[in-house]
Amino acid sequence: MPSAEEHLVRLHESLKSVAVSGDENSDSLFKEELASLQSPELAAALENLSGNNMTSFVVYLFNRRYGWSENSVPSARASANERFCMSKRHVNEQCSMRLEALRASCPVSGSILSALLACTTPSSKPVVREQSHSHALDWLKRQLAANPSGSKEQLTCHFELVRSLFRRGLTDVWSVVRSGCSKRWTAIAEHLTAEQRETLLSDVAALCRAEDPASGTTGNGDSADADGEPAGLTPAAEGTDVNSWQRQEGAVLGLASLIKVYPVKPAVQASSVPEGAQESGKLLGLPTNVAALSQTILFPSLAHPQLPVRERATAAFEAFLARTGVDESAQCLEKVVA
Repeated sequence: MPSAEEHLVRLHESLKSVAVSGDENSDSLFKEELASLQSPELAAALENLSGNNMTSFVVYLFNRRYGWSENSVPSARASANERFCMSKRHVNEQCSMRLEALRASCPVSGSILSALLACTTPSSKPVVREQSHSHALDWLKRQLAANPSGSKEQLTCHFELVRSLFRRGLTDVWSVVRSGCSKRWTAIAEHLTAEQRETLLSDVAALCRAEDPASGTTGNGDSADADGEPAGLTPAAEGTDVNSWQRQEGAVLGLASLIKVYPVKPAVQASSVPEGAQESGKLLGLPTNVAALSQTILFPSLAHPQLPVRERATAAFEAFLARTGVDESAQCLEKVVA
């Protein structure tokens, strides 16, 4: 019996033939391969894929499922075009089934995180990047809810991959990707440790300073030490240019998603709070270091020349004020007006 890898190779070749030609022979070969992939034995084998095999499989699925819109469609004959559309629909259905199975049943692991990260490279098609980010974050959220302790342990073991996924989404050149990622990250950041959240906040601050968090490189070419980052995350490999306003907007979106992890606090005058409550963190929704870093990022962003950045900063500032005491909010507003 052919191995899982051999089945995958044959499936890939038959899918490519359907995508390129749309002829009857290619379609029949593709259906034969789909029939072979229905066996429980092969399904179990696919779950055990790892490393390059898993990356190849996941990258292929996303590109085949969501990369069609920018491919040419054969139009020589109406009948051939009709066959192509039917084959395309069949391919989409089968790929969607496998992607949903991946999202629903695969536990958090380094191999899947690496595979999903490979789908989000700037060289990928925009829709592929957007769907890959959405899939990855929804998958993480689902697995964290289903198996909190085991998933948190895997997040800690592979935090650098999670960190890279965070930066990739916020620095993507497409606003749909940046916005979609920021909306999903709060639910995931709730499961991170305080130290891990502070690391993500430091990355956000570096983005605002026109630095690349992976290499410590600034827009002027200055560099700092880089420690333990995955290969391939240089400034050129990230989505936007280090000096672009889109990158600044993404940083503010990331900050807002991290701020929302902390609970909203009721409006209470500081004078009515028992002594020591502020220092112990029982009053303020934001820890002191998080609040200080947030102000450092938000105040300059509120005066940014680009309207989208100012709008995002205003929304983030609103979330920030909701998590501070009345006196602290008044001081912040005074600084903004000044």
